[in-house]
Amino acid sequence: MRLLILDDDLQIREGIEKGIDWKSLGFDEVRSAADGIEGLKIARELQPDIVLSDVRMPGMDGLEFLLQIKILFPKIKVMLISGYDDFEYLQKAVQYQADDYELKPIKVRNLIKRIQELQEKIHAEGKKSTEDAPVGEKYSLRITKAINYIHAHLFEYLSAEGLAKLIEVTPNYFSAQFKKETGTAFKAYVNEERLRNAAWLLSFTSEQITLIAEKTGYHDYIYFSQIFKKRFGCSPSEYRAGKEPDPVQ
Repeated sequence: MRLLILDDDLQIREGIEKGIDWKSLGFDEVRSAADGIEGLKIARELQPDIVLSDVRMPGMDGLEFLLQIKILFPKIKVMLISGYDDFEYLQKAVQYQADDYELKPIKVRNLIKRIQELQEKIHAEGKKSTEDAPVGEKYSLRITKAINYIHAHLFEYLSAEGLAKLIEVTPNYFSAQFKKETGTAFKAYVNEERLRNAAWLLSFTSEQITLIAEKTGYHDYIYFSQIFKKRFGCSPSEYRAGKEPDPVQ
């Protein structure tokens, strides 16, 4: 298993990373970062099973990190750590799908117990799905690789040419095979995933709609509004005011 630790306090961060025998707990790799921005970069590369994240950090705080990581990698387990016994944080942590919550000062024995409980959840889910096996059984290895890449880089620039190069086929072959296996054209697939995530952000955050558009890969707000209305039958602001979102898978 792999573990990622986020905390802007160097002493706390290193204390958790180096003060616990993670090997004996089944972790082969443990890495750390000082904020959510750096943490997301590491998460893309490391693909951790569990993340321990402080709530209050500069740049991108723990709640924003949690929101982003659950969109990009929904299977990653996230435990938030905070020195603030604040109901609002707890409420948002639940909304943002936190898997656990621990208050500072951290008690090592209790932290280890909670980590082991998250490990048990991961193992239980693994027995049900064998993790990425359903995708692997449904699609070819090449298209599986392309889909995994799309979800890991959903809010970045994506093109059929780039994905084709990744899986070592021609763009025409990639586009045809992707539609054949998924039943959806590549561009339509990417747009659908981005719009579903935008809907989730509109419902569960107070972020400005223009920023949500940018964060979900749409730098042209007018275009974002048009395709959002086409997909959901209402504008982003109307959606935020009352419509229930489709659940993000």
